[in-house]
Amino acid sequence: MFPFRNILLPTELSVNGQTALQYATAFARHGDGRVVLFSVQDAKTGGNEVAQAAIDQDIDLITVETRDRSRLTRAFGSSLAEDIIAESPCAVLAVRPPQRDFIDGQSEIQLKRVLLATNFRPSSVAATQLATQITNQLSAELHAVYVIGDYFEQISAMFPEGGLAALTRLRSYVQERMAQLLRGGSATRTV
Repeated sequence: MFPFRNILLPTELSVNGQTALQYATAFARHGDGRVVLFSVQDAKTGGNEVAQAAIDQDIDLITVETRDRSRLTRAFGSSLAEDIIAESPCAVLAVRPPQRDFIDGQSEIQLKRVLLATNFRPSSVAATQLATQITNQLSAELHAVYVIGDYFEQISAMFPEGGLAALTRLRSYVQERMAQLLRGGSATRTV
C-alpha cells in the first residue's frame, strides 16, 4: 500500500491542477514510482472512467484537486472529485488549494499528522492500515476520530437495547477500539 508506486492524476491540464501535480510527484518520488496523467477535459468523463483507468494502470493513489463549490452547485449534483472518491478502487488524496503544503521545495513529503476518520467497520480496515503505514514510515502522528454518520440503524443492530444504555455501550466500544489502535504502536493520541 505505502509507499505509493503508481499515482493517477486526473487533470484538465489547467493551472488549478498544479497543487495536485506537486503532491502526485512527491508521492511518486518517495515510492520510486510514476505519475500517470488522465485527461478529464471531456464533460462526459466521470468517476467510473477514472476508476477503470486506476484498475487498468494498477494505481495505488489517485491525486485529485477539488474546487470550492457553492451550496447551490452541490445541491444539483456531485463534482468529478466526489465521483472519483466514491468510485475509486484505491486511496484518494483530495487537495483543495490553498492548502498547507506537506511537501518541501524538493518534493519531499513532510507529514506531521494524519487524521484517520473511522467507524471501525470492515470497510475502514484498509484506511486504518494505510494511515498506520504512512505514519510509521514518515514518523508522523496518527490522530483518530470515530465517525457515526448516518449509522443509527447500525447502532440499533449492534446495541438493540437503545437509548442511553446503547450510547453507553457504544462509547465503551469506541474507547476499546481506539485503545487497540493505540496499542498497535502507530497512534499517538486518540480523540
